[in-house]
Amino acid sequence: ASLRIRGELVCFVASHLAAHDGQMLERNAQYHELVQDLLADAPCPHILGHDVVVWAGDLNYRINLARDLVLVHARFEDWPKMLTQE
Repeated sequence: ASLRIRGELVCFVASHLAAHDGQMLERNAQYHELVQDLLADAPCPHILGHDVVVWAGDLNYRINLARDLVLVHARFEDWPKMLTQE
């Protein structure tokens, strides 16, 4: 869905990607397929033509680290370390 809020064109996308551990490649493939569909089939400005895109849903990505380690990495904004732990 797309609408204008305070002069900004905002796009809302909801999706549910593949669940369960070990499905990262499938989730990534589904994401790329969704983006291609959103770029190809949009009758109005496609997703990149918006000022703001809110992408929400059950994306099912996981961080395969102990909670305490996640909190330490988050505190120090060590996002790359957590992104490698799917």
